[in-house]
Amino acid sequence: MTAHTPVESLRALMREHAFGPAEVAGITLYASAKVLSHHDIRAPHDIMQAQYSVPFCVALALYRDPADPRSFSDDAVAHPGILDLCRRIDLRAYPVGEAPKAAWQSRIEVVLRNGRRLVLERDAFRGTPEQPLDMDAIRDKFHRLTADLPAAAGAQWLEALEHLESAPRLPLP
Repeated sequence: MTAHTPVESLRALMREHAFGPAEVAGITLYASAKVLSHHDIRAPHDIMQAQYSVPFCVALALYRDPADPRSFSDDAVAHPGILDLCRRIDLRAYPVGEAPKAAWQSRIEVVLRNGRRLVLERDAFRGTPEQPLDMDAIRDKFHRLTADLPAAAGAQWLEALEHLESAPRLPLP
């Protein structure tokens, strides 16, 4: 959860300002002390370790769609651009007096090569009580997570899950 707010912030800035990896000169990320002490992994050995690295997840989000589980693959850990940016992200604790409201709050500052500085701060992410997912977002997430299932099986599971409260038992495809 600690990577969700900076990843969502970066993706929002990318959509709003239409930039990609080639335009980014640097990224500064302000996060909680827990992120700095537990999630600052600059050279993950495998994708499992990479998923716990906030700098890695942010770097990956610049190159790939982090909402697609297939983006988190073994080749991502070897991607030169992702690894380079992962090492270069300036990860900092919030300044004294600016303590984050939530453990996952973050502020990301992206400096583009043309000198523009883009800043976005979030204290919640999609899927939290503060920002719940609507049914369309839930269905989209389900389809992303089950993309490797045969379409008919995925549709059957989704139908069953959408009516779980009234189902006597969950049918297996």
